Amino acid sequence: MLIGATLSGEPFHAAEVGAQLADRERRLFFEILFEDAQDPAWEEAQSCLDTLARKQIERELTDVQRGIEANPKGTAMTELLTRKQELMRRLASAD
Repeated sequence: MLIGATLSGEPFHAAEVGAQLADRERRLFFEILFEDAQDPAWEEAQSCLDTLARKQIERELTDVQRGIEANPKGTAMTELLTRKQELMRRLASAD
């Protein structure tokens, strides 16, 4: 019910949603709705940013590895190997 109300894009009132729920579900719904939210901490935000950066490096490393496996000739292979080493260093320092 809640997903449908959210996906419709139309505003909805918690009281209307709550009226359609069973007692147990209504209590849970209102507990979650009115739960005191914790203030976000800088450490949590930094952790999220670090994770996103690490995932970006891993994706780029995967792309570079595919390029290496394609066995390019000449300087292209040298550039890919150099880039791989750089990404491996960045990944190691991100941990």
